[in-house]
Amino acid sequence: MATAEQKRFLLDVGIETLLYPNDEDLPYDSNGEFIQDGMVHKRTDVWFEKLPTLTPSTLCIGNDKIVAFTHEWCFDREADKIEEALGIYREHGYSFFA
Repeated sequence: MATAEQKRFLLDVGIETLLYPNDEDLPYDSNGEFIQDGMVHKRTDVWFEKLPTLTPSTLCIGNDKIVAFTHEWCFDREADKIEEALGIYREHGYSFFA
């Protein structure tokens, strides 16, 4: 997780939102967000490198908005899983933004 110093740097270069772990110890509100050190922290719903299987449940199908994530160091390894998940999301009527 980012330190206060790292968050200040990110704010200074215009980044206002961080994706954060789906951890019950963090103070998320009902929208899956909290503000700390001047930054919005968004709960990550789907973390591809931690998903054993792709099911409607593990992909959070049914949520109004889904925050999906993978680390850049394992993107190539997870690419097939991500592509399959995107197809499932499309089938369920989801649209995407980055």
